Amino acid sequence: MNKLDVPIHIDELLERINGDTEKLVDLLKISLNEFPKWERTFNSALTDKNFKSMERLAHTYKGSCATMGMPDASFLFCEIEKLSRSENLSEVSKTFNKAWSKITSASVIIKDYIEQFQKHA
Repeated sequence: MNKLDVPIHIDELLERINGDTEKLVDLLKISLNEFPKWERTFNSALTDKNFKSMERLAHTYKGSCATMGMPDASFLFCEIEKLSRSENLSEVSKTFNKAWSKITSASVIIKDYIEQFQKHA
């Protein structure tokens, strides 16, 4: 898997926090707890066809994903932000599904990382 195919760049995230593995694990755990809330909240906005809410949520998730070393998901949320402004529900929904696939893949990597950390702690 090349660097562009990786849904989360844990090595870069670890660098950003000066190699503090414990802090990284804490951040990753918080993310894992937040992701289901993101999905519920965004799906609720989709159901309600609340484009302002979708735009605001996409903006927030875009920044969070960028901060958490998930550039592909961040890019997709940027696209969702734009699509929400044009009120294109089908494209917003389709792009959200792509973004959510990236987050789901990142979640698997995060869980594996936490598990490995706990085994060696």
